[in-house]
Amino acid sequence: MNLSIKFRPGIVITTLALSVLACGQPPVLPPTTPTETEQPSATFVPGTPLPTHNPDQPLATPTVAGDVSLHYQAMRAGFESDVDGYADGLRYAVALELTTDPLQVSGTETIRYKNNGTSPLSDLVLRLYPNALTGQDSLQITAASIGGQSIEPQLDGRDTAARLALPQAVEPGNSVDLDLTFTLSLPEDEYIGYGRLLNQSDIIVLSSFVPMMSVYEEGDWWAEFPSVQGDPAYSESALWDVTLIAPTRLTVAASGSTVDTADMGDNRTYYHYVTGPMRDFSVALSPQFELDQNSQDGIQINVWSAPGESSMDSKSLDITMHTLSIFDSTFGTYPFAEFDMVESPMRGAGGIEYPGLVYIDSEEWSSDISGDILEITQVHETAHQWWYSLVGNNQVSQPWVDESLAQYSVEVYLRERYGERAAESIRNWYQETVQSYESSRGETMPVGLPVDQYDGEQYGVFVYSRGPLLYSQYEDDYGVAAVYKLLSDYFDHYHYRIAHSSDLEQIVTTELGEDAHATFEDVVYGK
Repeated sequence: MNLSIKFRPGIVITTLALSVLACGQPPVLPPTTPTETEQPSATFVPGTPLPTHNPDQPLATPTVAGDVSLHYQAMRAGFESDVDGYADGLRYAVALELTTDPLQVSGTETIRYKNNGTSPLSDLVLRLYPNALTGQDSLQITAASIGGQSIEPQLDGRDTAARLALPQAVEPGNSVDLDLTFTLSLPEDEYIGYGRLLNQSDIIVLSSFVPMMSVYEEGDWWAEFPSVQGDPAYSESALWDVTLIAPTRLTVAASGSTVDTADMGDNRTYYHYVTGPMRDFSVALSPQFELDQNSQDGIQINVWSAPGESSMDSKSLDITMHTLSIFDSTFGTYPFAEFDMVESPMRGAGGIEYPGLVYIDSEEWSSDISGDILEITQVHETAHQWWYSLVGNNQVSQPWVDESLAQYSVEVYLRERYGERAAESIRNWYQETVQSYESSRGETMPVGLPVDQYDGEQYGVFVYSRGPLLYSQYEDDYGVAAVYKLLSDYFDHYHYRIAHSSDLEQIVTTELGEDAHATFEDVVYGK
């Protein structure tokens, strides 16, 4: 996520840009020129007639049974085998039906969970993230069962965690299939969680909106109340197989890849999505989406936007293509066949990230805003595909792990695309932000604290500005190439997994040495 600060009415300035206003010198970035485009691969384009569903033929029903070959379609060429290990691992099979006026989502879900620990599991815990963001029981499990045997969920974590006692313990290495039905309802016209959940006449956004498995570590399930200031979800990578029936007037952008669509013949459309190993699923629906597309190195890139502002749409597509290419070569290969960039209204955030799909605030998309601000925000959110989506972390207790790296990645992008002067400019932004805070408040803080131990300003200053400066300092001490190698090795070891501050600490110590470790302890832990 990229935080935003209201600077004057109608203008949204990212936290990064606040220090630019103090300095009066934004980075000098050369104008971007869209590259020549390749022909996009076949995909559903709004306005294209859909095949009409034959009512005598059943629609595909998501399932966790059988092989995983359908998920190969969501993977970039050469990465299809990444899904093979999830056949008996964590998988979600979800069937959704969405109606409007009022908005209601009804769903059935099968979750396959594998016990990767060393002790038997006597219960499972699901997270109900919308309840944290709305403060209401917006997401409700209406039935739960295993092997046909009903289970009554016990809610805790202020109704954000549902604990289910298992009829039989799951032994290490074994899997269990949990069947659920649920409903989701949202109030109208409210920006819920910065816009993570949105129910407006011109756009609906649904993120982390179905019951999801919690993370089991250190002998227990994570059941803390999620932060509403930062990113609330903490989850493991899984395969998602999702069908959605929605009003035909709405165009849909979603995580993963579309494998089937059909006109239901009653003003409803059927969509079928599958993913590679992703730790969340998000979908946006709008009657107004315009689509700009391109393909690059086997990735289908989709930019979904409100009508008009075609120059900003083209710029967003161009930025996305360059960002994916730079981070591919610097950190490690993006393994999925598709990436979606969605314009959406937000409050308090310039952008929000999900696996394979990111949202950018409509005000930052506007041509009235500096193009540099839009570029910085898009790069930050795209960087989260490496830091959060592929390399996961606890965004509630250790938000710096992904946010600080996403901020440092902006410096990497600017250097690799425009040169060292642009990289130094963004570094100066971060430095000025920290210095301004410390001189006015007379205090400093470590960057590795949980979200709820910062106020709003502190969270922006230390996680989003002081954190990336740690990597900039390592560049000064050990060279740019050493830091790039450090992060490439980190990505290689932890992609599809979860990393903690201690994991970053270990790889820093191993690759850069004890002096770098001492700097890490000082900046991250305040030792």
